[in-house]
Amino acid sequence: MVRLLAREILETVGYRVLEASDTDEALALCDQYTAPVHLALVDVVLPGRPSHEFAAGLKTSRPMARLLLMSGYTDRAVVHPLIASGDVPLLEKPFTAEGLARKVREVLDAAAD
Repeated sequence: MVRLLAREILETVGYRVLEASDTDEALALCDQYTAPVHLALVDVVLPGRPSHEFAAGLKTSRPMARLLLMSGYTDRAVVHPLIASGDVPLLEKPFTAEGLARKVREVLDAAAD
């Protein structure tokens, strides 16, 4: 449900969204998609490979893509290695449509700096 809602919000504000049900499918989509992939929004807890392995695979196939993690368990998320390193931003669930759009824009703008 959250994935569908996030897709609808992001498409409404003008983003093109590729949707995957797990990290393996997401990496396959990134490999097959011919246009640039600017950002991957990934839940900390997903089926498939762990999010830190997804991040490594994304970095290999799409080195310019940014990663934004989301979690409803912020106490556990802050100990996640990617978040603890300060390299990957976190979007806390639940989020509003405005909060999601703002965070995605923030991450994309930071990549341009």
